[in-house]
Amino acid sequence: MKKMTRSMTATYDISCTAMSWDNVDEDWLRVPRKWDASGISRFMLWNGPVSSVFDIVTFGVLYFVICPACTGGQLFSRISGQEGRASAPVTLLSLAGIAAATCLPFTPLGGALGLAPLPAAYFAWLAAIVAGYMALATAVKKLYMRRYGEWL
Repeated sequence: MKKMTRSMTATYDISCTAMSWDNVDEDWLRVPRKWDASGISRFMLWNGPVSSVFDIVTFGVLYFVICPACTGGQLFSRISGQEGRASAPVTLLSLAGIAAATCLPFTPLGGALGLAPLPAAYFAWLAAIVAGYMALATAVKKLYMRRYGEWL
């Protein structure tokens, strides 16, 4: 388990290295700006619930749908045991990290780390949940920007 945690953390960390090359909207760069963190709590109040809803949906699907499908109907507890766009480097490294983390369980290295491949149904559910999250997050972003005139 420790090996798996380290490899997944490393995959995530590597995908985040491109953040310093992310794009910034031109209108944001026109005037010097002072860092103002006062909007962070407001941002969290708007976007935290959106993320939480989709976290709950994702874990619910994994627990009540995917897990029983993989274990012959048993739940885990019963088993033994946007306006701007991200820059190309951010997008590519994020996608590479997702691809590596997704493919790893299907490789011999994944087996050595104790990872098991997920069933195809998981990926269909995942696509639907991610699409829903993106749609809702974009709608909340537009409402937030309309109300406060900025995005953080």
